[in-house]
Amino acid sequence: MNAFQDEVNIHLNAVDLARDYDEWAFLAIILPTEFLDLKEIVRRSIKKRVMEFRLKIDHGSFLAGSFTDRIDLIADALSRSVGMMGKFKVPPDERQRLKEIVQAARNSLCDSSSPT
Repeated sequence: MNAFQDEVNIHLNAVDLARDYDEWAFLAIILPTEFLDLKEIVRRSIKKRVMEFRLKIDHGSFLAGSFTDRIDLIADALSRSVGMMGKFKVPPDERQRLKEIVQAARNSLCDSSSPT
């Protein structure tokens, strides 16, 4: 997860987005089924300029998955959070750019893990 975060941040730093938020906080919830009563959280703080997303990733799929599968699950959850940004009035073009950044980070990590 940290490698993905680092990669996304590299791509984010390379673009200038005119957004109203300073932070895109994301927490993946990857827990066994007995903890599934935890709710996903999508909220914002206008004062702190933060969008916060706590989204579930299937525990069994994550544990059973390869490195690439895990990156895909994280990328899917991050892309889902970008889709939810519309309710915070993040313009469609910026959401599209953020989805492209998530995909670029995914590709970069998966390409670097592939044997040459």
